[in-house]
Amino acid sequence: MKHTLKSLLILTLLSQPAIAAIVVDEEFTHSDGGLVGQTPTPGPGAAWAAHSGAGNKAIQVTGGEISLEQSTGSGEDVNTGFTAIGAGDELYAGFDVRLPSGQTVDPDVNGLYFAHFREGFNFRCRVFVVTPTGGGDFAVGLDADDQTVAVVWSPELSFDTTYRIITSYDFDTGNCVMWIDSTMDTDSSIVHTDGTSGTTVDTYVFRQSNDYTGSQVIDNLVVSDTFPEAVPVELLSFSVD
Repeated sequence: MKHTLKSLLILTLLSQPAIAAIVVDEEFTHSDGGLVGQTPTPGPGAAWAAHSGAGNKAIQVTGGEISLEQSTGSGEDVNTGFTAIGAGDELYAGFDVRLPSGQTVDPDVNGLYFAHFREGFNFRCRVFVVTPTGGGDFAVGLDADDQTVAVVWSPELSFDTTYRIITSYDFDTGNCVMWIDSTMDTDSSIVHTDGTSGTTVDTYVFRQSNDYTGSQVIDNLVVSDTFPEAVPVELLSFSVD
């Protein structure tokens, strides 16, 4: 009989010192309709709530994914919560993202941030879509604590391709790190720190705005206190007899 041993793989192959704690696990396997009010499935995670623009361009679940619509007018920003972190804590957030073709990615020079950690008005580790300049369809970037992208990932990315973005936030240092399609935290990454440390976070957010007309399709959000749990399940699973 075969078994999927995700936890064993994490402990054995990636040599993590302790069993990971997942605080949000959301595969968006809800019936089609509004995301707000849905509890992450398979969980854990608090029910999704709108903290800005409730009901405006309400984020919808369609076919087990959500689409963030960046277009004219205010949009709904949503969050799911977990126990606030503190001294000595670090969190990782991983999600799949795809940008459909047929759009022109042209936010202003600040970039468009669409995902981040949050507590109240404290936003940390914002993930940005950035206008391409090197021949790709779009670029992505990171900022630890501002609305303007600070560090941009290279190489640029392609439409209609699913990427796994993972970010980390360190409470003690304020450092934020981003990986794309990585399986270990020693893989290539970009880092940004603005010197702001000691800021707690207790939710993860997806954001809609009007910086340009386009969309990001999101799936498989995991927030955890170790890197391996934020990696796609299919890369962390194996079978034994």
